[in-house]
Amino acid sequence: MPPRVEGQGPEMTVKEVLDFCAEREVEIYTRYDFICDGLIVKMRKKNVETDTFISREEATSAGFGLTIRFILRQMAAELDKGVTHDN
Repeated sequence: MPPRVEGQGPEMTVKEVLDFCAEREVEIYTRYDFICDGLIVKMRKKNVETDTFISREEATSAGFGLTIRFILRQMAAELDKGVTHDN
């Protein structure tokens, strides 16, 4: 198996998540919701917050690595708009 090149594999490494947070100046919180059997992801920038729910089925799908990248970027863009409107 060839070595993994950062940013090109389907998974996001912890370093990539940390770099994403630092670059976008956001905080990310996650928690498992046992009733819905999924992950709640909250993202905050300054005093603006957004969240999303990721089901177990989504998280275990083959394309989830790319999906989580899209979800995080979309959440950060939403926060950027909210922070701009608050100023």
